[in-house]
Amino acid sequence: MRLFIVVFVLIFSFQSWTKADDIKDFEIEGMSIGDSLLDYMSKGEIKKNLRNYLSVTSKYYVTGFSDLKNYDSLDIYLKRNDKKYIIKGVIGFVFLDFKKCKIKMNKVSKEIDQLFINSEKVDAGINEHQYDKTGNSKEYQIAYLLNEEYDDDHVRMSCTDWSSKITKEKNWVDSFNIGSYSKEILKWINNGYN
Repeated sequence: MRLFIVVFVLIFSFQSWTKADDIKDFEIEGMSIGDSLLDYMSKGEIKKNLRNYLSVTSKYYVTGFSDLKNYDSLDIYLKRNDKKYIIKGVIGFVFLDFKKCKIKMNKVSKEIDQLFINSEKVDAGINEHQYDKTGNSKEYQIAYLLNEEYDDDHVRMSCTDWSSKITKEKNWVDSFNIGSYSKEILKWINNGYN
């Protein structure tokens, strides 16, 4: 029942996001690409909520929130040493089994199709997750391209199926997520997080 309520809330939450043609107008929990995270968190909170996803030498880092209204967790990507804390990516997560996630994502995508009528929808299917170099983690992904280019700003939904090794080592669980990605952060992700 909880899952149904979360998905129901997610579907209706999308409506306010999709009326824009610019990624900066698309909001997740009120946050958009280009906003300063300092409008939502203090520097102390940003530091306290750092995620352990990336090495300390990475060009970007991740901080976030947990136990939100519409999501179990929220990740915010920031550029290291940016004194303005400009948001480069924001992703909301709902933790659930990969098989259930695919079913729910397909239902949610049908609703989003009606809301993103001026975007190009790309169903990438199931592929290896770029983070897991072993190729054992999978991701089912659908992207909504606002500028008709996959390497430009876009909104992406995915279901992630982490390998048992990553689940054990990092304590990461399978999830449904939807994110807003800047061109800058996509280039970095597509280059293997380098």
